[in-house]
Amino acid sequence: MTNSALAHIAFATVSWISFAPPVLANDLQMSRHGVTICTSEVDGQWVLRAHGTLTRTMSRDGEVYSLDLRDQTFTWRVGKGSTYPGFLIDAFPPLRFPRGPISMLDDRGPPRGQRLYVDGEVFEYAGSRVLSLRIGATCPSEKPNLWPNPTVERDARKSGARPSP
Repeated sequence: MTNSALAHIAFATVSWISFAPPVLANDLQMSRHGVTICTSEVDGQWVLRAHGTLTRTMSRDGEVYSLDLRDQTFTWRVGKGSTYPGFLIDAFPPLRFPRGPISMLDDRGPPRGQRLYVDGEVFEYAGSRVLSLRIGATCPSEKPNLWPNPTVERDARKSGARPSP
């Protein structure tokens, strides 16, 4: 083989390596991030519960998120045909058992809320428990705080009660 032929083969190989992934993946863009899952009681300290990998795949139809933990995987989609991961906090039971009587008849559970951010981060609460899924290796530095409930705040003002801080 001549040097010219080797140069053509090398150029073709480099071109294929450069352009093949987007072509083969049907224009999918993917990113992977190390994440940390921490839980806390409201106004308590954060406790590290798990490390994992969050994969975000973007396509024409939306974004697909896949959270891989040691023994669990959660997947959700944002965009066309959106799905949600459910409450991740259910996979991380409280570290201490609650005191007092427990009613087995009340299946409504505590009030819940969830925020899903475009970068894949998640913030949830269930009663006084809070969960944070963050990109990075550390728990949040600030104490957890539930976001205000506009309906409760409005009703409190109407009744003359003092609004929450």
